[in-house]
Amino acid sequence: MGNETILYYVFDETITGCKSSVKKHFWQKIKPRSFVMEDEDISVVIVMIPTNDKGWNRKKLLDIMNTGIAEYVNYLRTAKVVMHPEIQELIGQQESFQTVFWTLTDRLFADNFSYPHGNKQQVPESVVLMMGNFFFPEEQIERFTDMMQPYFPRINHLSIMYETYGDVEINMERLRKAIDDFSEMLYYEYGLVVDVYQSEGDVKQRLEEENAQEQMNSKKMRYMHKQLRTLYVDYGYQGSLPYSMMRAGGIYIDVLSSREKEQRIKKKCSKISYLSPMKYLDTMVKSGYDKLVN
Repeated sequence: MGNETILYYVFDETITGCKSSVKKHFWQKIKPRSFVMEDEDISVVIVMIPTNDKGWNRKKLLDIMNTGIAEYVNYLRTAKVVMHPEIQELIGQQESFQTVFWTLTDRLFADNFSYPHGNKQQVPESVVLMMGNFFFPEEQIERFTDMMQPYFPRINHLSIMYETYGDVEINMERLRKAIDDFSEMLYYEYGLVVDVYQSEGDVKQRLEEENAQEQMNSKKMRYMHKQLRTLYVDYGYQGSLPYSMMRAGGIYIDVLSSREKEQRIKKKCSKISYLSPMKYLDTMVKSGYDKLVN
């Protein structure tokens, strides 16, 4: 088994592209199709839930999900559970990618970008790190650094955005210290000056409240990133999304795989490429299924 194990519940139709309905006799036991994908660093157990034309009730759906994993006991001890958003909604879970799989994020990044001078597309020279409060700030920066390490020498402009969280001052102090330490490291090792931007509330309202110098800096950030093809790496940023500085050809990696953000970006910034671990997982599973049946 790989270093990371994922148990993925997904509707059959999402993977196969074909509708697979349940048996007509409702009393018959339903065993969903399933298979395992294994690679060097990851194992994925896929349980494919059939479609129910009349709709699933929560209890029956949970029973089918449990039936689907019966033969994969050896994988379940360390498996992280992922449900396709449609299944999450049916069983009443929040619409989010509750557990982030760093292996998937790293693989997504490696599949889309080459090391300097490679054959794939290059990492943009402009990068925005968007920090959230889902993970410890040190963890976000450590993961971002590991992923971006080979590319720092070619980055010309890096910004960090974070949102304030009301009265949680201790967390803010920890976040600011982590950002300061990271910025200092980048300056001394790569000569890269990091611009840090704190947002609070609506962007338009915030700009009205900032002094003239801060307004000028914010406008400079938007102008800089709007002129360059930019990579946005979002670790759960809760502020207003920076639509005003997004330009065609930009790339947005949504580490938390938020459906809401995906819909908003596609609606307001259709020329931005949206990537996420969840979308990458779907693509990977579809590829594995095609190899299995062909």
